[in-house]
Amino acid sequence: MIDDCKATGSKGRARGIPPARLLFSGRILLAAAWVLFCVLPSWAGHGGGGGGKASQAACRFDTAPLTPIPSPDASLEETVLALSVRGCAELSGRKFDRERVTGDLERLTGRVEALLGGDREPHRALAAIGQVLFGEEKFAYDASGTDADLYLLDRVLERKRGNCLGLTLLYDLIGERLGIPLTGSYLPGHIFVRYESGGVRINVETSREGKELPDAEYRRVFKLSQERPYLRTLDRRALAAILFKTLGASCACGKKDEAALRLYGEAKRLYPELADIYFNTGISLQRTGQKGQALEEYRKCLSLDPGLGIAREKLDRATQAEGAYCDYRSPPATP
Repeated sequence: MIDDCKATGSKGRARGIPPARLLFSGRILLAAAWVLFCVLPSWAGHGGGGGGKASQAACRFDTAPLTPIPSPDASLEETVLALSVRGCAELSGRKFDRERVTGDLERLTGRVEALLGGDREPHRALAAIGQVLFGEEKFAYDASGTDADLYLLDRVLERKRGNCLGLTLLYDLIGERLGIPLTGSYLPGHIFVRYESGGVRINVETSREGKELPDAEYRRVFKLSQERPYLRTLDRRALAAILFKTLGASCACGKKDEAALRLYGEAKRLYPELADIYFNTGISLQRTGQKGQALEEYRKCLSLDPGLGIAREKLDRATQAEGAYCDYRSPPATP
């Protein structure tokens, strides 16, 4: 689900790894990474901070208590809505329109149910969700920037436009209401819908209006070796971590590094194996003058995914230039 900043400049440069963009044209998948994007058995309070003196910030972003979030037995919908309320407050102070979201989810689910009847065969169910969202409702995939309106569901539903995280969450929540076990799978800078149950695995690509794609196609396009830690089926804990990470990246792009570090800390606790959380953390630490800690974050990122070239580049630059820091506007190479 890879940091979020709106594309700027003549070449559309974005800060950090930009919000996951995955566009297919025939056999070509164009992916621009998002230092996202971008759900959970333990929900302890976690902490944040990134400004001020380095030693103080290091302590604060790991230990400061935060607003409680749903318990491990909460539904995916309860979890996503709670984090969205929190995200709106962190990013802009606006009120998340929970009532509108639940009403729209009920309406969309009813439309899908009308197509399915009592049938829950996974291929047919996924096709029905895609038909309603893309065929009837005309939702659009948008990879133009890192605007939180592309993944916070009240805005996604209002505008009928979302990035890979926003549309994947929409699929998943409709699936949950229908009793269909949908989740996601993560790539460097991208997330897509996954059904996995009873030995059946189905991947759905929202950038292609719900087209099913095999794992092999993602491996080919993203040049993934078997050793790289991607294409796993995510649980709710990991989905929540990706949403936390994406919210953190949006805060960082708004120069709210303390909030970003706090959210990254929560993402780490939920999904500590996700390499780009550490990359994002390193960028915010360097922006606040904490070079030594930033280097450790980049090294941790590379220990989890040695193939993440953007992290190696930033580590090399940071170790070679005193006081250097990662430039959010330098995007990674497009696969």
